[in-house]
Amino acid sequence: MSDLDDATVREEFSRRRKRQWIASACAVAGIALAFLGPSIFGEVGQKPAEGPLVVVGIAVVIGVAIFSFKNWRCPRCGHYLGKRMFLRFCTSCGAQFTR
Repeated sequence: MSDLDDATVREEFSRRRKRQWIASACAVAGIALAFLGPSIFGEVGQKPAEGPLVVVGIAVVIGVAIFSFKNWRCPRCGHYLGKRMFLRFCTSCGAQFTR
């Protein structure tokens, strides 16, 4: 357990949630790049799911997954927060994220 006070926990959670929203947007962009990139950029002769853009898109998604696993944790106890973005408290230690 960390000795962070409640206000610091809320501020840190807010920062982490903002980073998580940005990461989610990057994941959506990576998926779009992987599957729609060749057709959007007019690469003639390529199917929608082949070529270097697919590799870049998949790498972005994998990078976001790794980042999310490290970022989306409780500021107080370090417990992974799961898939939900609108959390009020940590299910492990009970730290309050909202007032």
